[in-house]
Amino acid sequence: MARKPLGPRGRTNILFGLLLLFYGGLAFRLLQIQVIGRSHYQALADRYHVRSIPIPAHRGLIRDRNGELLAINADAATVSIDPSFYWDQEKWPSRRKGGKRVKTAPDKDAAARAIAELLELPFDTVRPKLDRKTQYAVLKRNVMLDTARRLQAAEIPGLRIEDELKRMYPMGSLAAHVLGAAGADGTGLSGVELKFNRVLARKDGMEVQEVDRKGRIIPGTLRSEREPEDGASITLTIDARIQQVAERELTKQCQALNAKGGTVTVMDPNTGEILALANYPRFDPNKMGDYPPDAWRNRAVTDLYEPGSTMKGLVAAAALNEGAVNLTQRFSCPGFLRVGSHTIRDIYEGPGSFGMLNLGQILMHSSNVGMSQVGMRLGREKLDEYVRAFGLLGTSGVELPGEPPAWLPPPNKWDKHFTSTIAFGQSVNFTALRLVAAYSAIANGGTLMRPHVVKRIEWPENSRRPGEVEEAKPEAIRRVLTEQTARDITELLKGVVEDGTGKPAKIRGYQLVGKTGSAQKVIDGRYSPDKFIASFIGFLPAKNPRAVILVTVDEPKGTHWGATAAAPVFREVARQTVWYLRIPPDDPNDRFDGSDRSTWYRRTARG
Repeated sequence: MARKPLGPRGRTNILFGLLLLFYGGLAFRLLQIQVIGRSHYQALADRYHVRSIPIPAHRGLIRDRNGELLAINADAATVSIDPSFYWDQEKWPSRRKGGKRVKTAPDKDAAARAIAELLELPFDTVRPKLDRKTQYAVLKRNVMLDTARRLQAAEIPGLRIEDELKRMYPMGSLAAHVLGAAGADGTGLSGVELKFNRVLARKDGMEVQEVDRKGRIIPGTLRSEREPEDGASITLTIDARIQQVAERELTKQCQALNAKGGTVTVMDPNTGEILALANYPRFDPNKMGDYPPDAWRNRAVTDLYEPGSTMKGLVAAAALNEGAVNLTQRFSCPGFLRVGSHTIRDIYEGPGSFGMLNLGQILMHSSNVGMSQVGMRLGREKLDEYVRAFGLLGTSGVELPGEPPAWLPPPNKWDKHFTSTIAFGQSVNFTALRLVAAYSAIANGGTLMRPHVVKRIEWPENSRRPGEVEEAKPEAIRRVLTEQTARDITELLKGVVEDGTGKPAKIRGYQLVGKTGSAQKVIDGRYSPDKFIASFIGFLPAKNPRAVILVTVDEPKGTHWGATAAAPVFREVARQTVWYLRIPPDDPNDRFDGSDRSTWYRRTARG
């Protein structure tokens, strides 16, 4: 039976149904793309046509107390590569061949060789990065701008050059151990850069822009923007002029004596401000990788050592403060002293008898025998109490990383020999910085001050704390000595420079206060017969002191006495310090008429 042919209405219905099915499927597909799978396809499109462009912010500057710039930011670039240019055919360049456009993969080896040559990188370092299945791989940070321009001119496929700021230290190695260094990513690695990284740190801004198929920004397509935030700037207590003198004189002496290392620390005893903190060996933070890790160490802050005879001034002060001895009391110093099964000897300039010595003469001759008796008169409990009161144990609180705590066993574990050796600077370890802080308590009239290297923090307007300024204030920790004791011990230590072992530290026109030290180093649990740390600590002027200076020289060759290895450095640093700080002369016995101060300053500066 033949089918009845469809009429016009039937054919219309079928056509309408097919159209409805087609447009329904199309609508469903559009719904799937634009609504259900929108985020997926948006991300796929953004992958090729949207780029996030960083807007560099500025890391905070670091200045010395007089405004000299010590750490700055310089224009540089980060060079990166988009490896997808080498595996994504959509990004391959095309050329006409036989009437058709044919896409050709870029030459990875040629690109890697060009990049390696211009960036001075090994080919084997660059080449694998072009094989990565990513769209971003950093090739090198902190690239100088002239190199970046040459790279740009080479037109290497997928190469990206982004502006950034490189950390630089315009004075090279000056104060490097205080400043520390920042890495290629701008993060602090050591020193103030590390300790105050969160304060100095910048927060880069960001622009999201659309780009064409060759990675070029399309004008007027800004999608979003985040403003950059600069880091805070720091002003240090360091005086770059005094720092320069300290580093120069320390380096000169350490090299002359073929010493292993050394330190110079200069501190204002009234405020705790560190005016200079020098170490040898030195390093340049602009090229930190060129130096061994031993050169990076801030020895004045991180190294514990036995202070030797510089400890005698503190023990004498403690004994006077407690009334355990007085200024006229005399002690027999025949050159040796039996304490239990041990013999303590006077070894400065050879063993021998000093006879009967008072406290001032014990310090003047640096007698171990005399100071042992003073220490035992003071007693182990009081000696332990003053070691702690002077801040020699624990940590100093300075804003620099790496300071280790010192330790002593409880005094009930001490025997007489242990007590006597602490009195002349053996059996106890602490850092050079803590010794400077302890002597500052003598210099300022008896108060222990917290040492610090940061004077001020200033936040810029485009930071998280717009326009705020933090000023450091002197921080008194505790009173250690009475003012009378501080005056008395100052007079005794003045005699050390005038007539005792500290004569080489004397400078024209000033009354100096100081003490020499020569400490045997402990090697493998035993005192070495030929390895010493020579030191000299003092302050000036004797009345109203403005600077406490400690010099240490580690393992000098040829001489190990504080008077010959360390005091000459102290003298030169002190001489320049009074010049830079404009400290008027105070020695009434100097033949120069101190009233003509301008002439006197010129003579002092020349030596």
